[in-house]
Amino acid sequence: MFLSTFLIAHIYSLTDNLYEYAFNVGLYEVSSYFVMLIAYYLFSFVVDKTNRIWIYRIGNILSASLVIITIFFGKDLAKFIILAGALYGLSKGAYYSSYNVLKQEMVSRKSMKNFAVVIMVLTKVVNTVCPILLGMLIEVSTFSMVAIYVFILSVILICVTFFIKAKRPQDSNFNIKEYLTRLKENPGLKRKMKSIYKICFIYGFTSIVGSLLSVNVMIHFGSNFSLGIIKGVCTFIAICVLLLMTKFTKFGKRSWLFIVSSVIPAIAVIIFAFVPNMITLVAYHVVATSVDII
Repeated sequence: MFLSTFLIAHIYSLTDNLYEYAFNVGLYEVSSYFVMLIAYYLFSFVVDKTNRIWIYRIGNILSASLVIITIFFGKDLAKFIILAGALYGLSKGAYYSSYNVLKQEMVSRKSMKNFAVVIMVLTKVVNTVCPILLGMLIEVSTFSMVAIYVFILSVILICVTFFIKAKRPQDSNFNIKEYLTRLKENPGLKRKMKSIYKICFIYGFTSIVGSLLSVNVMIHFGSNFSLGIIKGVCTFIAICVLLLMTKFTKFGKRSWLFIVSSVIPAIAVIIFAFVPNMITLVAYHVVATSVDII
């Protein structure tokens, strides 16, 4: 959160030109997504051949390194914005290529549903409290000082990973050519995977909305604390949506929710596009955060 939401907010303080601000955020996002795409693919081969936990630690170490860069360069960060984005993408590539494998190996299929629910709820709780706390700390102190706090937490996180016991794989079977051959020989599987890839491709674009919302909040409010409050409140509402959805809908009969979660954000963004003000911005932020959980 610090390296995405609040670092994007920090870029706002590096220039007085709104166009330059939007351009810098764009550079950060493009470089991070591009490097993450390549890094995830390459790290997948490494993850397949060695102990996954080391790649997981590398992802966290790279994130901590980016925090150090933000402290070291300060106001000159804008000159190295592409490097910062690339390092962020590299850290995420290492992190998720290992985490996605570790999660499947260390959590049984029987426990996966409960694991996913607990992780989702805890994530939403953290995403409610942390933005408000980070925003308040940045306002009363400095961005660099808060970065030092985050770096200390990152070091603690890296130390905690040494208590995770993961074994080196005994029978490796990751082969991209065999995978493509299998898809070619199985038309049903190929159609299924094509649908999944299309959904992931579209979701990749929609995930950029979070950064755009942060940019708009900084332009309209110009305050990290306001950004934190809005993020926190929106996440709290998302938790309520999750609880209501779980209580009043049944598994296997939620297709209409996907339609609603596609239509409502489209309407909200159209309203914000034609009537850009603080009210429509906050309303769209609430909608986007709430439907993302569906």
